[in-house]
Amino acid sequence: MEQTPSELWDQNKPHHQEEEEEEEEEEEEEEEEEEEEEEEEEEEEEEEEEEEEEEEEEEEEEEEEESIATLTKLLITLKASLCPTP
Repeated sequence: MEQTPSELWDQNKPHHQEEEEEEEEEEEEEEEEEEEEEEEEEEEEEEEEEEEEEEEEEEEEEEEEESIATLTKLLITLKASLCPTP
């Protein structure tokens, strides 16, 4: 006796459900992995930005220190030329 398509479907239904569940689980895992990768990329970008900001701040501080040193030398030179020592 041949089975009707409906009977065949009913017979294989648990198998189809398992396949669907497995596919859903795989999709969820892939989504989670993608989210994790995106989070890691964002964290790396933030770290790079912070490092760049720190480097810029250090460069600005060095430039300020150099400017102060130059101005100090100029003041000493100016004072020496205006007030010669006896």
